[in-house]
Amino acid sequence: LIMSTITPHVRWAQRKDKVLFKVDVADVEKDSLVVSLEEQKLTLSCKAGGKNYALELELLHPVVVEESKWQVHGKATEFWLQKKEEQTWSHLNKSKAKLQWLTVDWSRWVDSDEEDENEDLGGFDANSFVRDLPQHFF
Repeated sequence: LIMSTITPHVRWAQRKDKVLFKVDVADVEKDSLVVSLEEQKLTLSCKAGGKNYALELELLHPVVVEESKWQVHGKATEFWLQKKEEQTWSHLNKSKAKLQWLTVDWSRWVDSDEEDENEDLGGFDANSFVRDLPQHFF
């Protein structure tokens, strides 16, 4: 029996120095999450509720892999990617094609001229992120 793979819904926002996004897969099975982050590419796969999920995202601009983090919550996996250069990205993905599974997270969006260094990231606790990721993630 071959199981089909589902592309999960992704909501993103940004700050001048980082990209924030959530991959909406609830109750990810323990040890099933595999994340690979390269300078301009993120791949993710996991299992939840008996279904397989996979995502491959070519990023518009490079990120600093060593300073980027992610954390699994009950309802989503959150990513905090450090931009290599401070700039506003016009979109998240390298391809300008509209991706049905990718939307802007307006609840976390801040205009660059309104940014505050001491902002509330909407429950996004950067300090509790996985800091020392296993080498096979890179």
